[in-house]
Formats: sequence, structure tokens, C-alpha cells
Amino acid sequence: MDSIAVAIAPPSNQYQKTLWELKLQQEDFQLAYSKAYSQTAKNEVLEATRQHILENIENQLYPYWKGTRWAYSGTTEMPRQGKIACGYFVSTILRDAGFEVERVKLAQQASEKIVKTFADEKDIQRFRHKPIKSFVKSVIGMGDGLYIVGLDTHVGLMLVKNGKAQFIHSAKSLRSGIQAENPLKSKVLKKSKYRIVGKALPDKMLLKWLQGKVVETYL
Repeated sequence: MDSIAVAIAPPSNQYQKTLWELKLQQEDFQLAYSKAYSQTAKNEVLEATRQHILENIENQLYPYWKGTRWAYSGTTEMPRQGKIACGYFVSTILRDAGFEVERVKLAQQASEKIVKTFADEKDIQRFRHKPIKSFVKSVIGMGDGLYIVGLDTHVGLMLVKNGKAQFIHSAKSLRSGIQAENPLKSKVLKKSKYRIVGKALPDKMLLKWLQGKVVETYL
């Protein structure tokens, strides 16, 4: 399994320093969950964890990755250093958000398997030949949260917040590198005939984050 080692003291690289700080925050959540003795208290920690991960992806991790270039064989682990393919971007940002993922193995799967790794079947919807406006409206209707979006030959993340969606991904069509696009204007979203969308943070996945357990890749 790939992982960026967490140093005892903050490393000099700014991105690794951010990961170090996020790791410390994760440990605080893990401690809070271990001390939550009632189910109500545990549920409160789970929901706080869900919001924490969403905020970190949107406001801590994505800003670093913004502008990083795409390459079909790109596997960089450091933002704006080298290039990165769509699957590797998804697996890397989820790993850096604190999930113990099999980064390479996950990145190399078909998009549907990446979705199924992080979403329960009841939280997955499939769309075939659906107009982009109807598609985006349907996803927003699934509620606020983090989604993994699988396309014919592509995968990315979609953040839905307050009834608005952003499609964050690494693609050849993005001339300026990784971007959070308006999904209604995304070339790859429009072009794909098949789309699978999974809500990515069910309770069982949050428990893996809180307990430091490996997220096994769906095969």
C-alpha cells in the first residue's frame, strides 16, 4: 500500500505539512469516537467526521491540487509536481484525506469499481444517455455530500453543497490542469454516454477512517 509517511515534527514541504496537520486532527476525531459511549454520541462524532472530511477535501486538499496537469500515465503524489491521471487523482486525494486506501490498486480499476469501493449500492445511481441538465439535477437531488462520478473512460469527484455542485477531476480537456468545474459545462461529463454516481461517505466508510482500517478495493 502506498502512503505518505507522517513525520514526528512538521516537514518542511507545505503540502506534507498540511497532511501532517490533518493527521493530527484525524487522531483527535479517533479519540473522540473511542470515548463516545452512547450511540447518540457516536452518531454525533460520525456526522462531525463527515463534515470534516468534506471541508478538508474542498478547502485544504483541492486548492493544492488545482492546476496539476493530467497525463494518461501520471502518478504523481505531490501537487503541481509531475502529472496525474484521473484515477490516481481520486485515489490520492482520498488517501490524503485520511483513508487507508490501496492507492495504486484503486486508481487502476474501472470507474464503476472505484465508485463501489466507497459507496453503498443503495447510494449509487446509474444514468444512460441522460441530458446533462437532468443528470446534474438528479445528483444534486441526492443531497449534499461527496460523490465519486464514473464515466465511460473517466472518474472524478463531485461536491454538492447547498444545492450547488462542483466536478473536481484531472482530464486532458482541462488545459489549465485540475479544476473544480461547473458540471453543466464539463466536456467529459457531457460527452459520456454512461454515468455512475455514488455518495462516498457512508457510516461504514467513516468508521474505517476513525478506526484506521484499510479500505479494500472493490474487485
